[in-house]
Amino acid sequence: MSFQKLIKASLFTPGSHGWGLPLLFWGPPGGGKTDRIESEAARWNLRVKVLSPGELGDGAFGVTPVPQMREVMTDAGLTKQMVMTYPVPDWLCYFNDSNDEDSEPCGVIFIDEINRGGPMIQACLLAMIQARRVGGAPVGRRIRVIGAANPAETTSDVFEIDSAVANRLGHYTVESPDVDEWSAWLLGNESHADEDKVVDASVEEARVMSLWSAEYAKAKGSVASFLKRRPNLLHQQPAANDPQRSRGWPSPRSWDHAIRAKASAKIHGLSDDETMEFIGGFIGRGALIELLAYEHTMDIPDLEGVLDEKIKWQPNGERLDLAMAVLSGCTAMVCSPVPPAFAQRHAARLNVLWKLLDATADIAQDIAVLNMEVLAKRNDLMTGPHFVAALGKVHGVMKLSGRVK
Repeated sequence: MSFQKLIKASLFTPGSHGWGLPLLFWGPPGGGKTDRIESEAARWNLRVKVLSPGELGDGAFGVTPVPQMREVMTDAGLTKQMVMTYPVPDWLCYFNDSNDEDSEPCGVIFIDEINRGGPMIQACLLAMIQARRVGGAPVGRRIRVIGAANPAETTSDVFEIDSAVANRLGHYTVESPDVDEWSAWLLGNESHADEDKVVDASVEEARVMSLWSAEYAKAKGSVASFLKRRPNLLHQQPAANDPQRSRGWPSPRSWDHAIRAKASAKIHGLSDDETMEFIGGFIGRGALIELLAYEHTMDIPDLEGVLDEKIKWQPNGERLDLAMAVLSGCTAMVCSPVPPAFAQRHAARLNVLWKLLDATADIAQDIAVLNMEVLAKRNDLMTGPHFVAALGKVHGVMKLSGRVK
């Protein structure tokens, strides 16, 4: 596995709260995790702030309450009361660009030795990792979060990572470099040959977004189809005595991360082995193996080609799993934001999708309804020459579900 390629892919994956998938790298102290993360971030002109829970304490993570007198509106009018506040830590200002007051903060928060933080700090990390908030203040959509942890067998005074925190992260084991690898780094670490290759992060963000819609839709369709066949894998929290509780395990939240990782792996050109590591870090190896085995039997066509009718595809009653994957992906693509310049093309694609759903309703109403219900959440998608015919075949079912009147 290429450590650097995995870091880059995680930094440049769109998440639900901003850029970056949160990763946690497990490895012994002194293995060079911090150096390699800072090196990759520097390639993209991203500032890195290293935080250590064991070193900085609770206050640095916004969990220390401070009393403050404030004016509060009560039934008696405006009165002064003592309230508990959670001050924003000063390190958050590190990401502000002093040369451009209007620019959005951009960088990487690297939480080192994350498992040295006690239960109180781990609770704060939930908000930082998932909602990008510290002390009640937003961190910023262009600030990524990456962590590192030392396995209990390699160091002392560490806490077990709570399963709720673990489920918000992708987990990867980093082996210490061998002598040859370390020597190569040592002899080349003062070289300035790559200085001219530094690229602003916004350039790579734009490149990723130009490809994201199609790859993300295809990944969503594939995983949705798989989970419809294996619904028991949607949520499988490990037992209390299972060591996997502190690593990746399948849940609706981690599947969302895995889908994004799957799309990102394609965009960033990860190898098959790297893609497996990237996805499996979120959902665990067991769920990953089953997903790969399922996808091995699939041959999902290019979704844009299907919607543009460059690829002739029709739902087949003998391959309903493939129909589910293709239609779910096409639905996700049609529901994606559309630039005004592509409005006409989007309308044509929407019509093709309704035509495919019309044909699907004849052989598998449950698959047709599932996708129609997604489209029905937006009035602007309930239109087109084939919309009425498709809806007419399943109107009774959708009326019972409350999606249509």
